[in-house]
Amino acid sequence: MRLTRFRFWWQLGAIALTKPRLLYDYLTTLGVGEHFFNYRYEVRAQLQEKLAALKQELPQEKVAYQLESVS
Repeated sequence: MRLTRFRFWWQLGAIALTKPRLLYDYLTTLGVGEHFFNYRYEVRAQLQEKLAALKQELPQEKVAYQLESVS
């Protein structure tokens, strides 16, 4: 269970009781935030894959460069 779940229910109740006019805005903001959290993880995974591919290519380029520099 996420630690934020308790915070969500507490904030939802507090907003519903004290400022009900903000309830729609609160839920909308949470929905947008959830979208961008998922997007962040997807982009992070893609960047890690690209970085791993670059790291595999880099040693071969270094060796070729070093051999060219020596001769």
